[in-house]
Amino acid sequence: MISVYDLGPSTHPETQASGASPFVRIVIYILRYKKIPHEIITIGWSDIQRIAPELGAPPTILTPTPKYTIPFIKDSTTGKVVSDSAAIAEYLDEAYPDTPTVVPANSIVLHKIFMSDYATRLQELFRVVLRPKIIPHFPKEYRDLNQSLMLSPATPEAVEGAFGKVKEELEKLHQILSGGAPYRKFIMGDKPTFADFALVAFTYPLKFLNGEDSDEWKQLQSMAGGWIGWEIDQLSKTIAL
Repeated sequence: MISVYDLGPSTHPETQASGASPFVRIVIYILRYKKIPHEIITIGWSDIQRIAPELGAPPTILTPTPKYTIPFIKDSTTGKVVSDSAAIAEYLDEAYPDTPTVVPANSIVLHKIFMSDYATRLQELFRVVLRPKIIPHFPKEYRDLNQSLMLSPATPEAVEGAFGKVKEELEKLHQILSGGAPYRKFIMGDKPTFADFALVAFTYPLKFLNGEDSDEWKQLQSMAGGWIGWEIDQLSKTIAL
């Protein structure tokens, strides 16, 4: 059994099933894809720096002092504790070689670069649209420690501006990947890899926070020539989002 540690608890039912953090969702989606039994264990914001080293999780930030972040996992089968979603994906490939590979040989650096670049392109979506809706689901402790994230609901103009920026950035990404041609495939070809799970993990919250019939969700799916919607649809068939 794989125990995945996530920030929480969150009162939103979707985050209880697939993780409150997008980085945790990447791991959960990969575990579902590989069909590896797992559970989510939620810990308070102030407990991360205590529980992670107690379990033996490596720090993910080394300077100026070691710090720990979610997700980290503990594998009861091997006793291994691993931090960081990309490192966890690599570990799962190595520890469970009979399951589908999500980090093809020697590609981990490229996946890390993609995730960092992709998260940056979506930052307006997080700041304006997602954060004001997800933060209230967290405990008071988290809200008190993160007052700067307790944003008021965005105005329609701010939401429109955020979607305009995200659309522009995703079109640039689509251009890089496809050269402008119609793109109906996963990032590395015929099968999903770590980068695809990251892509969906960062965008799917818009569906369960705004609703499947919301204009915001429909807009996002249509971006990049419909490629974002295609990715979400394909992974939905594979791992039952």
